[in-house]
Amino acid sequence: MRQLFYWVVTLLVLFALVTISGCSDNDHSSNTSSSTETLILGTLSSSAGVTTFRQTVTMEDSDSYEYFPGQPNTWDIDDDFSLDDGGDDQFDGVMDLSVGGESFSGQSYSDLSFYTPSFNSTNGVKVAAVVEEVMQNYNNNGPVPAINGDYSAYLNDVYDGRLSQTVDLSWATSPLSLIWSLNFYIDGGDFDMDAPYIRVVIRDPVDGAILESVETYIGSGSGTYNVTLDNSYIGETIVVSFEISSSGYGPNLIDDVSLTDGAAVEYIDNGDFETGDLTGWDVNDPDELQNFTSAGEDIAGLTVTRSFYTVPDKLWGRWVDTFTNNTSEAITTTIDYDANLGSDSAGILYLTPGTDGYSLTGWDGYAQEDPPDASSSGNDRDFAFVFGNVDTVDFVTATALDNGNGDGSDNITHSYSITVNPGEMLAIVNFVVMNGVDTGESATYVTARATAIDAEALDIVNNFWDDVQYRNGMTQEQIDAIINF
Repeated sequence: MRQLFYWVVTLLVLFALVTISGCSDNDHSSNTSSSTETLILGTLSSSAGVTTFRQTVTMEDSDSYEYFPGQPNTWDIDDDFSLDDGGDDQFDGVMDLSVGGESFSGQSYSDLSFYTPSFNSTNGVKVAAVVEEVMQNYNNNGPVPAINGDYSAYLNDVYDGRLSQTVDLSWATSPLSLIWSLNFYIDGGDFDMDAPYIRVVIRDPVDGAILESVETYIGSGSGTYNVTLDNSYIGETIVVSFEISSSGYGPNLIDDVSLTDGAAVEYIDNGDFETGDLTGWDVNDPDELQNFTSAGEDIAGLTVTRSFYTVPDKLWGRWVDTFTNNTSEAITTTIDYDANLGSDSAGILYLTPGTDGYSLTGWDGYAQEDPPDASSSGNDRDFAFVFGNVDTVDFVTATALDNGNGDGSDNITHSYSITVNPGEMLAIVNFVVMNGVDTGESATYVTARATAIDAEALDIVNNFWDDVQYRNGMTQEQIDAIINF
């Protein structure tokens, strides 16, 4: 009996030790993924990227138009790593960071470091499409019609986009005349990206090497252009390529592409795009980096870095902010994140159901305009902030659907009180969720819920440690330092 009692007591003690060790908030090793996918850590890349990204989601409301077909929203990151607008005026600035009341300042493109993974068309990157017009959206003065006829090609604002056609000039005669029309607006984004361009080049069809840079354009402009190509291409096969590297809003339209020889033989197929599609043309499958980190800034005694990451066809963008104490004394301070909503005091705001206060959802309570006006600040799309284990969240929701100024506040602040020991780094992770829905279009009461946004926010909260997608692109050092999930 005494021996049995000994083993029972021993088993109870072991059970208690296992239970206590498994409850540690900082024990990330116990949070193993139940997914069959493998965590993809971010690694420093020698390549670079843009700092404004189009979100590939379905537009399910009528209140605005797309920036590119199938891409109604934008992750337009400002030079202080805040989100500027969202594409449909969801925000007038969100994820503004301050430490002890001191703001994270603006940075330049040269301060940025880009990290893997990279994304291509299978992840929702879109390079080119054929359009009848680019409809008005919140960030341009559209509509912008096709340059000529019913259709033009549209080059999307990505870091390396190419629309090309392979041309066999085996039987061509001199001279070779290349003609095209453009309507373009090239931009470097808020970080002033290095040398954004739209260009026309001739490439080798075998290895893709640039044989000739025909024309390069920066800024904005429009017109029809005619260039005589070198006679050395006669008897060869070449690739005529229209290429873009831009972090702006476009649109960048191409039309009436023609390559003729001395006998007036046309070598470009579907150069006017009047088939209504890209028949005859090839689009590259780019490797786009959508994961970048700031240089460190010294704020309130801490070295602060900010990182942004998004996957083109996901509903969320992620911020990882790190706070490192390089002094010999512990530092206690408050980390504030400020937001200002495009709904301008008419936001219907509520803590996302089921998330234990880890998330806030919002939709625009302004009455629907008829017809919808894309230049208006009303009728913004739904959103959520997923901020994890936070100390305070300050917000005031509108209490009624309102045609005028609501009685809510368009200012939201969530805060963390942290203590960083000497030599320690802490990391705070935040998500912003957007989709193509405007609950305010159909809501009749403020009790309506942005159900799709709620579901996504709840999934992030419940599965941050179980689903690797929410940690992909982070470094192991960042993961090990997380304090709010």
